Amino acid sequence: MSSPVQALWASCPTVTRLVVLGYPAVSVARMLLVSVFPSIALLMPPCTVYWVVQQKLVWAMPMSFIFRPIDFGPGVLFVFFEVYMALAILPRREYALGSAAFGAWLVVITMLMNSLYLAWMFILSFAFGPTFLLRPIQGLWSLLMFYMAQKSFKSPDESVNFWGVISMPNKWYPLFLTALLSLLNGTIMWDLVAALVVSYAHYRFQLEKSLKSWLIERFAKCFSPLQRFSGKIGGSWVPAGGLSMPDDQLEQGFGTVINQRRSAENAPTGNQASSFRVFSGTGQRLGS
Repeated sequence: MSSPVQALWASCPTVTRLVVLGYPAVSVARMLLVSVFPSIALLMPPCTVYWVVQQKLVWAMPMSFIFRPIDFGPGVLFVFFEVYMALAILPRREYALGSAAFGAWLVVITMLMNSLYLAWMFILSFAFGPTFLLRPIQGLWSLLMFYMAQKSFKSPDESVNFWGVISMPNKWYPLFLTALLSLLNGTIMWDLVAALVVSYAHYRFQLEKSLKSWLIERFAKCFSPLQRFSGKIGGSWVPAGGLSMPDDQLEQGFGTVINQRRSAENAPTGNQASSFRVFSGTGQRLGS
């Protein structure tokens, strides 16, 4: 029997796999290299007002989800916790959009959240001091919170169980999680608040169709070269337009579904073809 992590990994298409593999690798590599070559920090700066606005290193904004500045110890563990959450959450988005559009989605949503966050930090620096100019929005947590909030807004009356202790309506879960993490950190998690605000605006103004069209037409082609990694890391490339898959069937993976479809197309007519089912098996629900 496969472990939960193996089942999650089996469901991941190409771009999600690249994120899951690259995120801890880049984070650890940056930590090691900066201590030897300090100039690396200029190539991969954290996304703060100081670096983006004052130093004009604007590439920090689209790159913020690629790595997290860490030190040895709990920081490394937190990176791998983010990776586990990404394994459970991000494949759904890639299946829905297609791999190329999903890569563009990662960048565009990150830019929207980062823009709002940096504007807040700039304003707060006048009231509470210049330390806010150095507060980064970094890592995968904002993207994960954005998507969790999207799922909650679409089914607000359903309930979610928080670690078997508290049951609450979906619509309150992202806000509760943000408040809990802020309490544990001893400060308001403004990056998660930015994710909630952008996610609510995205849902409230029905931006899904227009944003999806914009991504596919303008930016998705930039991520098409990533398809060559499909064979190297074992993931499958989801074509433009995405693939509709129920949550409890995601563990089959896109490659399995394609193979089943090909088998069905090549099967002779009669009882053998009529017994074919695209989504078969008991499945395992991923996430909450």
